[in-house]
Amino acid sequence: MMNRNKIGVRDSSASMDPNMTESSTIPLQTRRESIWKKKFILFIAFGIALILTASIPAVNILLKNKDTTDTPTTNITSTTSLVYTVPTTSTIVNTTSTASTVRATITTPTVNTTSGVPSVYTVATTSRSIITTLTEEHLLPSAHNYTSLKWTQNASTVAGGHGSGSKLNQLSKPYGIAIVDDDEHQMIYVTDHDNHRIMAWGFNSSEGQIVAGGNLQGTGIHQLSQPTDVIFDKKYDSLIICDKGNKRIVRWFRQKKTPEIIIPSVDCWSLAMDNDRNLYVSRYLEREIRRYTENDTNGTQLTIGYNNSIRFNEPAYIFVNENRSIYISDWGHHRVIKQMINVLSNSIVAGGNGFGKDDHKLTYPQGLFVDHMNNLYVVDGGNDRVMRWCKGCETGEKVVGGNGGGNQANQFNGPKDLAFDRKHNLYVVDRDNHRVQRFDVYVN
Repeated sequence: MMNRNKIGVRDSSASMDPNMTESSTIPLQTRRESIWKKKFILFIAFGIALILTASIPAVNILLKNKDTTDTPTTNITSTTSLVYTVPTTSTIVNTTSTASTVRATITTPTVNTTSGVPSVYTVATTSRSIITTLTEEHLLPSAHNYTSLKWTQNASTVAGGHGSGSKLNQLSKPYGIAIVDDDEHQMIYVTDHDNHRIMAWGFNSSEGQIVAGGNLQGTGIHQLSQPTDVIFDKKYDSLIICDKGNKRIVRWFRQKKTPEIIIPSVDCWSLAMDNDRNLYVSRYLEREIRRYTENDTNGTQLTIGYNNSIRFNEPAYIFVNENRSIYISDWGHHRVIKQMINVLSNSIVAGGNGFGKDDHKLTYPQGLFVDHMNNLYVVDGGNDRVMRWCKGCETGEKVVGGNGGGNQANQFNGPKDLAFDRKHNLYVVDRDNHRVQRFDVYVN
């Protein structure tokens, strides 16, 4: 039988010499075929090796191109430095993770010519997870996406809230507020109007402390009478207070120095200070704003409503931005007016359509705040809400409140003033509920 599986083996039926070796029985042709097959296999192996060698540079080029295409915007420049390029259309908020808090600083800012917001930040960190704490101006929204910044609608009470009274955990008809929030000093200052004192509350305190007044109503240097507004003066580590009932502006030092009268005989209501330390005072009954340079007790009359193109009717709260534009809540006319420094004319930037609840109206506006993109936040006192008006907008939008007067977490009863901390959480003085409410910020 023929073995069809073995190459070079003869038919077993053929005669064989038992003394012959197996190799001697293989025909010459069969051995030549075996040699050629071996050469063919070696040739194939050599060809494969040559192809692999030639393909390595091409693979490297493809990988390099892929690396270039897929490179993220986050570049690790060293083991302790991380450069993050922030898209200029994004809203920057405080980011939370498990690492230690670090301070973000701007280095060689790349400024978007439309929004004017620096887009490159350098954050020093020793961990892959980082927390960035930015200053307030970098937490605010850009002009194009400001509506992405929202606040919780149910507030938490951070001062007062235990009814009207004079205990340390109580307030009685609070009016003004000042937030100090930096690395050295975190405090909420409130004018406790009917208790004739200024109260200071820590961000997580269950009760406050008296830092000015509190010695009954009176005219003495250690007394206050119905204070309506307060600002913090970092240069002198002191509070500047509108002591309305005594018709004076006084300074109280945090270091227990003797208080001093800095401007006498002024029927003040609200205070603001610009970057040059000029003090601005709204005079409610006189329908004017006065500016006082440091150590000046007379001041300069900036605005007299009846002599301007737009007249005031009882200007209440004021806000001065970094360009020294003055924003005034024209209480009796249900609108907010913007007054440029050394310019006789002024303009309406919110309201001015009569009183009412519509989004293009205000009713007895109170406290103000203007961010670096000129978005205006105003307490709409008669409607128990806070409104936001973007620059040039004809209508506003509700921020918080607007659920009718009441004492629930989403309601106000006669709100007066507002302020923001550096994370842009919103604080509102809820006068007739004798409390200060905080609304936490989030990105929609």
